[in-house]
Amino acid sequence: MIHSTAQIGILLGGSIRKEIDVIRLTSRIVSLLCAAMILASCAGTGATVYKQSYAALYRQQEIIAKHYETGVSVDTIGSFAGMSSPDLGQSVASAMDQHNEGPPLRFYARTADNWDKDHHAAVLFQPAPDALAFKLCEGTAVSSAKGNPNTALLAYCRYGKPYSDVWVTIPAGARPGDTAFEDAFALATRLLLPVNPEGRDRCDFNCQQMIGN
Repeated sequence: MIHSTAQIGILLGGSIRKEIDVIRLTSRIVSLLCAAMILASCAGTGATVYKQSYAALYRQQEIIAKHYETGVSVDTIGSFAGMSSPDLGQSVASAMDQHNEGPPLRFYARTADNWDKDHHAAVLFQPAPDALAFKLCEGTAVSSAKGNPNTALLAYCRYGKPYSDVWVTIPAGARPGDTAFEDAFALATRLLLPVNPEGRDRCDFNCQQMIGN
């Protein structure tokens, strides 16, 4: 059978559209599997994630492109279970890095060599109930030890503004370096930088997601 140029174009166009649809479906399946993996890994820890929000132009691909080679520097403020930075910062960055089932990024505790004030993650322990992520990102002095001692506010900061932020309640009795602490930050990291914040990967603003009992 001989096809005209127009017919060949239509056939090729249909084939390409089918391939794109398959790629989109595969990407979505991978996203859902990642979500299932992190939820399963955190089952039983008792971690709670709530108050999620994202910038209108959130793009995970942009974050990955920015940090794929250099990693993400993590600025830790406050103390937890009697530990403060730099040791606490190392524990937080390690938990975000080694146990993250989300984007393929590395996380490092802030140092003079890796600090990027325009693109970084920030973690505030024991934030006041009315603490604001944009204050944390713009470098305004923020105080800790005013809220729940097992609560932390995480933000991914981009040019002084929160690109995304999430609050996490760490299980009572957890300590930096143990499984409960690491699982809580793994969950928080997965939801701080989701694949698709406008789809099923996000928890609606001010909602709560209970993990475990």
